[in-house]
Parts: sequence; structure tokens; C-alpha cells
Amino acid sequence: MVAPYQKSIISAIAEFISNNPQGEPEDSQDVLATLTETLRSAIGLNHRIIVEPESRVVDLLFTIANLGEGNLYLAGLISDGFEEFCEELYNDFIPLCEKVLPQILAALDKGVHDKDSPLTSVWAPSYQPWLLS
Repeated sequence: MVAPYQKSIISAIAEFISNNPQGEPEDSQDVLATLTETLRSAIGLNHRIIVEPESRVVDLLFTIANLGEGNLYLAGLISDGFEEFCEELYNDFIPLCEKVLPQILAALDKGVHDKDSPLTSVWAPSYQPWLLS
């Protein structure tokens, strides 16, 4: 059974992301997509890992989104992942918001054109027209 290894899989992805500089742009985008798919699968074993107090899964997803800035496929994977997580964790709405909203608020505080926030590259292309009106 893989479920006991869920935290180890997520930790390995986080360690890989933090210790490996981005190589060739095309290669690194493929690796990020594979890591995102693997992360989503690992989270799918038990979605509650997202709302655990020590969990850094949300931060990891936003970091991957930042590294894959401009990659619509990757942004779609992450967006679809969040939709899935929200559907699965509907009974844990408050803890989920406690994990996700600080990232969103940080991006809003920094503004649409600030590239320092990992979330900016995910939401800005979709919502920028609304911000301009």
C-alpha cells in the first residue's frame, strides 16, 4: 500500500524542487508537470494532508506554479488540483481556507505585476481583465 508513503513522496518532491536549479526551459517544464502530477496523485491518497498543521503542500504547489510561470498546461494542472482538493475537503472548508487564503492575500498585496509571489503567475492571466475594469 502506498498511503503510508504519502508524506515521504511529498517531502521528496519538495526536496527536489528546493535543491535542483532549473535546467533547460523545455526540460524543466516537463519535469515540473511530472512532479505536479505526482504530487496530485500523492495528495489524492488522503486529501486531509493539505489541512494538517505542519503540511506545506499548498506552498509547494504555488512554488511549482511560480517555477512554471507562463506554462498554461502546468497552471491548468495546478488549478484542476485545487478544484479537486476543494471538492474533496468540503467538510474542512475553514482549515483549507487557512492554508490557501494567506497565499492568495499575499499575491493580492503584491499586485498583479509583481513576480515574487508564486500565485501571481497562476491567477493573473485568468483574472487580469477583471482587475483592469
